[in-house]
Amino acid sequence: DLVRSRGLGDVYKRQTWAKMHEERYPALRWLFAVTYGSYAPNHTALSTGTNAGVPDLWLPWASVGPNGEYRHGLVIELKRSDRSNHTTPEQDEWIAYLRRQGWLVAVCYGADDAIKVTMHYLEEQY
Repeated sequence: DLVRSRGLGDVYKRQTWAKMHEERYPALRWLFAVTYGSYAPNHTALSTGTNAGVPDLWLPWASVGPNGEYRHGLVIELKRSDRSNHTTPEQDEWIAYLRRQGWLVAVCYGADDAIKVTMHYLEEQY
């Protein structure tokens, strides 16, 4: 089914976790998912102005990394937890571009992995 094949269950779990932890991590208020591009048929996605390969989860919360580097925020490309899917060439292009622009980008396998990455990112600041 669509939820299982595209990881929508993981996106939902991730978003639910974020809402439950906003009090501890106020930055989570700004977390959003970009699901319309990757989960819609290509002709639908293109007709709505989306770009192929745009990562799934965005947290536009600036930080300073452990080596003093400025980061605009955290971006996550979410894959299935069974590791049965991988990034596409379009996703790889987005990931490389965003990293060059100062975003921390992670490819996570399942919601639990994405939650761990997000907590690590936020723990550096709180």
